[in-house]
Amino acid sequence: MHPCSSQLSDKQSNQAGAPASKLSPVTSPVSPPVSPPVSHPASRIAPQPVSQAAPQPVLQPVSPQISPPAPGQSLAPRIQFDNGKHNFGHVKEGVEVSHVFKVLNRGTGQLVIDRVITSCGCTVPTMDVKTVDPGKTSNLEVVMNTSLKQGVVTKEIQVFSNDPVTPKASVYVTADVEDLHKDLTRAERARLFQGKCGFCHWKMGLGLTGEDLYQADCGMCHGEKGQGGVGPGLVPRAYTSSAVASRVTQITSFGSKRHLSMPGFLVDAGGPLTGQEIESIVKYLADASQKKDKKN
Repeated sequence: MHPCSSQLSDKQSNQAGAPASKLSPVTSPVSPPVSPPVSHPASRIAPQPVSQAAPQPVLQPVSPQISPPAPGQSLAPRIQFDNGKHNFGHVKEGVEVSHVFKVLNRGTGQLVIDRVITSCGCTVPTMDVKTVDPGKTSNLEVVMNTSLKQGVVTKEIQVFSNDPVTPKASVYVTADVEDLHKDLTRAERARLFQGKCGFCHWKMGLGLTGEDLYQADCGMCHGEKGQGGVGPGLVPRAYTSSAVASRVTQITSFGSKRHLSMPGFLVDAGGPLTGQEIESIVKYLADASQKKDKKN
């Protein structure tokens, strides 16, 4: 045996009792022993189902769907809105509220907006683009002025275009306006005849009489046929009674003490109408009531 081997054996013998952490033998890496697979009786261990995560939906970009033209048909636009109605909820009187509708062209031809009109001058529509390519959109902003309004008010916005199927399409805005008219003075109620309100409440009726004048100046509050709306119904009533006809004439001329949102329309009360024009309105209401009574 080589002397060095003998010394090394002695040295290893002396260190046999030392802690294993101090030994640093140089060895080749040894793979851990592989245990043979242990088989278990099928009756004791049931196979566990493999849980799989639910498939996640694939998000696709939202884009207008374009309807292809039918065989033999030329390219045509098709107008559509992202929402046909918008409710502003409860709002204050005398403020402006606005909403933007999305106007979509789901057709295959170019959509051209001819004009946009509203049922009242207090509601103003504006479109940023009036020519909309297939699959594209345009913004229709609607601004409603709540001055001298009360309760639930709904306005219609009509959009005229070259859509061959729907040349006139409509969207609607609604607001529940708080009632502050009870605190208005006669001078403040006269605002109904000024600015945007005046355009609807009397300027559209210039030169008209009877039914036409009623629909232009009164219909938006009392109903197109007098059936009632924001204001009370005026048809049918017993206009054959001089007292009823006189009272309606008095309120139309000088305003209502109970409903302070109703100003006086007579010139002498600060309004725009003559006595003869007001008489023509009352006569129309009397005739409409008589016709309605005959139908019933």
